[in-house]
Amino acid sequence: MPFDHAKFVSQVFKDTGSENPLRSLADIHKRRLVALLQLQLHLTESGTLEVTESFEEIAAIAAQAVVLANRMRTQVFGKQLIESLGAVLGQVQVLPPLLEAFGSQTAWLLNQTGKPGHKDKMLRNSLLVMASELVRDILGSYYDEYVAEAIQSVSCRVGSRPPP
Repeated sequence: MPFDHAKFVSQVFKDTGSENPLRSLADIHKRRLVALLQLQLHLTESGTLEVTESFEEIAAIAAQAVVLANRMRTQVFGKQLIESLGAVLGQVQVLPPLLEAFGSQTAWLLNQTGKPGHKDKMLRNSLLVMASELVRDILGSYYDEYVAEAIQSVSCRVGSRPPP
């Protein structure tokens, strides 16, 4: 069964206190905040060098996904041939926007962690700073105590321990 990130994010915020102002974030901001916190936990567990090498590989795949999406639009779906193959290729016409969304969202997230070759130095604390700044930009205050509560919830959900 594939990982349901939306459900994971929902459960993370259910685990936080009812007075936690982070619960009022829009879904996209909740997903971004949880992604940053998950990356921070992964970084803490595996070390920055391994993570940054993985980031570089993922960034390359994301860039290739955007290029492939554009090629599919122009060379496959932009041709009259698609009309005759419509019954066969009809459902896969969603691929270019999905590939482009994967590429752009992944690029956004990975670009937040520094320039290629410099991510190792930047990652040590920057993910936590980014999470805190994301909350401040949206809610007007850092709410670090509530970000810490969200980190604890993510940690419990990622690990084998039950949530608090």
